[in-house]
Amino acid sequence: MKHLSLSTTPTEAQWNSVIRSASNPHFNQTWEWGEFYGMMPGIHPIRLLAMEGEKPIAMLQAFEWKKGPLSLGITSGGAGEGGGPVFVKTIDRDTEIRCYQSLIATLFRIFKEKKSLRFLLYTFPGDELPAPDISAKTGIKSTPILRLQESEELFLQSLGHEGRWEQTIGIKRGLKIMEGGRHDLQEYCEIQHAVALAKKLNTKHMNTLREWEKLWDICSKKPGTIRFYIGKKDEKMVGALIVLYYGDTFFLRGAVSNPEGKKLLVNNALYGRAIIDGIRDGYVFCNMTGGTRDTHDPIYGITAFKLSFRSELVDFRRYSAIGNRYINYAVEKIRRLFGYNLWFPLPIYP
Repeated sequence: MKHLSLSTTPTEAQWNSVIRSASNPHFNQTWEWGEFYGMMPGIHPIRLLAMEGEKPIAMLQAFEWKKGPLSLGITSGGAGEGGGPVFVKTIDRDTEIRCYQSLIATLFRIFKEKKSLRFLLYTFPGDELPAPDISAKTGIKSTPILRLQESEELFLQSLGHEGRWEQTIGIKRGLKIMEGGRHDLQEYCEIQHAVALAKKLNTKHMNTLREWEKLWDICSKKPGTIRFYIGKKDEKMVGALIVLYYGDTFFLRGAVSNPEGKKLLVNNALYGRAIIDGIRDGYVFCNMTGGTRDTHDPIYGITAFKLSFRSELVDFRRYSAIGNRYINYAVEKIRRLFGYNLWFPLPIYP
């Protein structure tokens, strides 16, 4: 058995050498994502690299959220889409298990050492590896994943008559689907904000225009990493969708539509366009980010919409723990007085 070592100070070159040859790459485990998320106030990346000798073979990216000297939380991955650890394709099963357990256990130890208040880690979809020996609760999350058809025609056939009708009804009524750019982000933010107000959601947790622009600028350094699809009627935006690309998978994020867009079924058209473009560009999987198997859950309607594209729910794990309960309680009470909660700042608000 070869010696396995862990580094907490990997270089960008070492990091990219793993993710370029990974069997399960994920956008929230990339170096660029760490740069973007690390720009948010109080957020600090934690990067763990597993090495066999001098060869990087696995990694796990996480983030610490601090307010002054207080560590409010450590998180890795996303509740909607999952995350890491990430392994190179050539790794054998036994080494994969060792890396998986060592990386997660090390991150949990960091959580304990920093006396952080919360710990959240979401693993990769399809995770069936033996859990590490840590004092954290284990839960199951799900995300709809679509294995792409070989052609646009086969995809449209798979939707059936009703699905194809839903793809085109808005177009027949004057809806136009196109790729947007950085200059469209302000209008997108305005729609998000209006929808949040209509649903009486707390807008203090919404992404700002500046945060969206940061994401766009960092992702745009690598062509083909991000796309922004928008739906317009009479030259006004009625819906939009952010798509992030990595490896053989693309991730649908941040879909939003106003009341007029809903009447035009703009989300159906946006998802369909993104999937068809993904097929044409040779991608294998589409992670629709966020779903539930519980038919009584309020978000099951959204899950059913995603499953209508012939995706399937794939499970991944959620490891969670609470730090000092008394400090946790006090901080939560204080933040709620000012209209905030203890959610970890979201890089892309749902």
